[in-house]
Amino acid sequence: MTHSINPVEVELVRNAFMSASMDMRISLARSAFSPVIYESLDCSVGIFNEHGETLAQAPGLPCFLGSLQGTLRLVINKVGEKHMEEGDIYIVNDTYVTGSHLNDVVVLSPVILTGQLIGFTVTKAHWLDIGSSTPGWPVIGTTEIYQEGIRFGPTKVMSHGEFLNDIVDILGRNSRFPDALIGDMNAQIAACRIGERRYLEIVERFGLTTVINCMNEVFETTESLERQDIKSIPDGVYTAEGYVDNDGAGSDPFLVRVAVTVNDTDIIVDTSGSSKQRRGCTNSGLVQSISYCQLAYKFLIRPDIGVTGGSFRPMNICIEKGSIFDPVEPTSCLQYGTHTGLLVDLIIKALSDAIPHRVVAGLPRDPWNVYMTGWHPQRQHDFVSGEALAGGWGASSFGDGENAVIHLDAGDFKNRPTETAENRYPILILSYGLGMDSGGAGEFCGGLKVAKEYQVLGSNCHLSLWFDMTVTPSWGLFGGKSGDAPKVTIIYENGQEKHILKVSRLPLPIGSVVRAETGGGGGYGPPKNRTSDKVREDVIDGYISKQKALQDYGVAFDEDAVMVNIQATDAMRAEMD
Repeated sequence: MTHSINPVEVELVRNAFMSASMDMRISLARSAFSPVIYESLDCSVGIFNEHGETLAQAPGLPCFLGSLQGTLRLVINKVGEKHMEEGDIYIVNDTYVTGSHLNDVVVLSPVILTGQLIGFTVTKAHWLDIGSSTPGWPVIGTTEIYQEGIRFGPTKVMSHGEFLNDIVDILGRNSRFPDALIGDMNAQIAACRIGERRYLEIVERFGLTTVINCMNEVFETTESLERQDIKSIPDGVYTAEGYVDNDGAGSDPFLVRVAVTVNDTDIIVDTSGSSKQRRGCTNSGLVQSISYCQLAYKFLIRPDIGVTGGSFRPMNICIEKGSIFDPVEPTSCLQYGTHTGLLVDLIIKALSDAIPHRVVAGLPRDPWNVYMTGWHPQRQHDFVSGEALAGGWGASSFGDGENAVIHLDAGDFKNRPTETAENRYPILILSYGLGMDSGGAGEFCGGLKVAKEYQVLGSNCHLSLWFDMTVTPSWGLFGGKSGDAPKVTIIYENGQEKHILKVSRLPLPIGSVVRAETGGGGGYGPPKNRTSDKVREDVIDGYISKQKALQDYGVAFDEDAVMVNIQATDAMRAEMD
């Protein structure tokens, strides 16, 4: 650190921006209209300098770590800095700018100080309905982006603090729930305005030159610490591959392949060899694909320090045009998270031999979406209920995987309370719990899946599902076993059952039950290395059955008690590989 910069002042400025971003996030969550934002927190916010470098980003969806910055830079290039004025607000949801599906809308504002552009405040949130071919969003079955809803590039909705009513009118007319759409947009605008005020207060307190110098010091320090960490990884080329079940339009699995090159203090991630863009909706805009690569990087490289404008400088990303990670429009990108989530997991797996004590076994990487739409008989209007379910986290060299954790790219995404679902929608939650025997066996075992049952109480109800990870479930590492694959069962009142993983708008009669089971996390290390005492605790806690204890761990129990039969256990484990 140079002598001209006060380290205390650097920390004050850095934390001031972080506090400002937290204020933005709290404002957005408290003023949003849709439960997916105010309950589940499907949103992210950030503050950036005039070059689009990250000053602070509040906790949110990790998959948006890099996409806010990437989107902002594309908007700056498209609009031009000279055309941005105080009081302006821009929105954009075009997948080929934001990277994710059209329901994820970016709202941003320039920060102006006495006529000078000094930065930006940016928010991204999932809007309930954006005029797609079906209520809410299609979930499955789209083959063109036009079917996903209204699509707009960088668009000014507010000029000098005044709404451009024609644009707002277009937005409202293209949604089945215009009040929620306008309400959520206003919540994002309010969050941006709070970020602007906090930014200007920081500059007023410390001075613009000091703020710039302090944050540049933060950027340089971040880069230096990351490079030091990378240098500790043995040089080499590390590869991994896996399969997504299908793209929603066909039934064939398709390949995701990655090569990670470590060279001194640099890392290169190359997705060459992965599937070309798909006819179905499993494609991802380039900005979002890059963000997922950065997410994997951050999982492994100095996860203890926050993301700043200096993050990811040691990283180069190579992605083929026309592939599932950079498709050519108008390809559908509705389910952008499944193959990109697999990519994150594969990057971690590829580096497992090089840094075995940093990695985790296979993770929950699919959103496991359960989406219901229909008519609410008490409230006399249409309803849209959607949620992403949790699964088992992968185990590591230092502990078991956590049970019931949201998929890797959702981070701070919250579990939707049963009370909220039953109050707002004609749905009864019959059961919600952990799935016994679902975590991968190992010296450290994978986390357990979630099993949830929904009963339909309303008429004209339709179910849409997106469940993946059956062809390549959460793998085990270093002798650990894979976690359970997901499954969904529909139980009709006449007792008939239907098993399905992906579907769009399947009619659900009143009284029918949907039982959704997600996936378990992968195990780490040979199961026989898990002590019999720990296995006994797992049985007592209801995490595994006696049968699983015997089959996977070689631990036998007395017939009428949860007591380890030491003699039988020693004999079983002696025969295990």
